[in-house]
Amino acid sequence: MKLRNDLRLTTVLGTGVFLICVLILPLFQDNYSVILTILIFGSLISVVIILSPTLRKMSAKMNISPVDGFTVEWDAVSRQPIRTILPKHPTNSTRNLEALRLTNEGRELVSKKTSNHRVDLTPALKKFQEAARLDETYWEPRINIAQILLLTGKLKDAYAESEAIRVAFRHVPLAYAKAGLIAARVIEQTVFKEDSETKRQNRFAQIIGILEDNLAHCPGHLTTMTSLGRAKLLAGANVDEMREFLDNAHQNPEFAKEFKKALISDNLLQKFNSQFPGHYEDE
Repeated sequence: MKLRNDLRLTTVLGTGVFLICVLILPLFQDNYSVILTILIFGSLISVVIILSPTLRKMSAKMNISPVDGFTVEWDAVSRQPIRTILPKHPTNSTRNLEALRLTNEGRELVSKKTSNHRVDLTPALKKFQEAARLDETYWEPRINIAQILLLTGKLKDAYAESEAIRVAFRHVPLAYAKAGLIAARVIEQTVFKEDSETKRQNRFAQIIGILEDNLAHCPGHLTTMTSLGRAKLLAGANVDEMREFLDNAHQNPEFAKEFKKALISDNLLQKFNSQFPGHYEDE
C-alpha cells in the first residue's frame, strides 16, 4: 500500500517536472539542440522521479552525469555475494593455466568492489566468462558469473545461471552448494516488507527448500547452515523446529561463531536472543 501511494505521488511530481520542461520550450524556439536537450533530460528526470519508490525498493543508486548520461547502479542487499566470490580458501578445479589466470584476475577486480562500490564489474565478468569457455569443467568462474549477475541486479539471469550450475555440476558438492546459495539469495531479493504474509512465507519456504537440498548434497557446508538458520528465523519457524535445527547445527564447532556473525550483520541478534535465549547472550 505504501509503495502504491508513493508511486502516485511521484507520478504527479514527475509529470509536473515534464510539463514545466514543455512549457519553457518556446523560450528556445530557435535553438533546436537546446530544445532536444531539455526534452531528453526532462524525460529522464521525470522517469527517475516516477520510478524512485520502486528503485529504492530494489536497492538501486541512480546517477545522471553529462558524460555517462542516466545510469542505475544496482546492489544486492546482502554482503554474501562478495564473500562467496572471494572465499577464505578458494578452490580451483582446472589444469588450464589460462583459465586459472583469468579467474584470479577476475577475483582481483572484484576485491576492489568491497572497498569501492562504484567499481565496474563488467571486466571481471568478461574474464570469468572467458575462463569458463576455456574449460567447461571449471565450475568456479561459473559461480562468480552468477554472483556478479546477482550483484548487478540481473536477478533472472543470476537464478538461471545458478540453476544451470546445479544441473551441470550436481555431482560436485561444493559447486552445487554455492550455486544453491546464489539461487536462495536471488529469491530473498524478491521479499519485501509490503508483501503479504502468505507471499513472504512462500518465498522463504522456497529458500529453505533450496538450502536443505544443499545440505543433502554437501553435508556440513557451513555457509549453507548459517544461511538456513537465518532463513528459518526470518520465516518465523516454530520454536521446536528451530531448536532442533540449532541442536544439530551446533555439532559443527564453527557454526556458533559464524551464525552469530550473520545475525549481527543483519541486525537479527536481539530478535534471536529474545526468541531463543541461552545461546549467545553471554558470549
